[in-house]
Amino acid sequence: MDNRNLFQHGGNLDAAGDYYQLPASSFIDFSANINAFIDPDLIKKLIQLNFSQVFHYPDPDYKRLYQALADFYQLPVPTFYCGNGSIELIYQLVQFLSPEKSLIIQPNFSEYEKALLMTQSQIEHLNGKSENHFKVSVENIIQTVQQFKINVVFLSNPNNPAGYLYQVDEIEQILKECPQIHLVLDEAFIEFVDPSRSLLTKISNYPQLIILRSLTKILAIPGLRLGFLCAHKNIIHRLKEKQIPWHINSFAKIIGENINQY
Repeated sequence: MDNRNLFQHGGNLDAAGDYYQLPASSFIDFSANINAFIDPDLIKKLIQLNFSQVFHYPDPDYKRLYQALADFYQLPVPTFYCGNGSIELIYQLVQFLSPEKSLIIQPNFSEYEKALLMTQSQIEHLNGKSENHFKVSVENIIQTVQQFKINVVFLSNPNNPAGYLYQVDEIEQILKECPQIHLVLDEAFIEFVDPSRSLLTKISNYPQLIILRSLTKILAIPGLRLGFLCAHKNIIHRLKEKQIPWHINSFAKIIGENINQY
């Protein structure tokens, strides 16, 4: 089997247009989970008002962006690290953590595995069952981590694509009983279901916890690309040391700086 077939994404209107010999604009796209309630005129206005910024380099430190996120989520600035969408952050994390052994809870977002396959990590899988809505129990996760001496666990909450949601205390149980791991908790869709289930407020309690967020989806800007992660300041500092300059474009930066307006 060609492994490339395992990593196809929705939202590719150009490919659909080529396949069906139709203009991309003729499709109504249900393949990507994007917030339908954002006012596109607000995004358009912000870009129009700041269009002149396209002629200048953005601040490579993104100070205003980080301060806006810190104010909005009520967390310290050194807790945040931004990226060109959360997918860029997944790949950076895998390279940064270089796990010898990793665990993916299945079914899940295909990019975790794709990123790990680019390293020498030994990948273990825990497969959910349909009778439990594909949810893998916390006890099973902990047992697998301990049995296979896992270094990194990738977990999406809510799960993508099954949609189930772990309770905060369930995630904390994993963190408390497996202090040796890094838990990469992908909360890309948490604001679509129940933001109170987020572990952002717990980030300072667990130095091994890394939370991913995708502003691409909740702000409906998949063409601009913007995401962030939250983690212990030591992890953030080491990630920024390896950061390439100007990895976030000016328009995405502007949208993020105005996160309190949506």
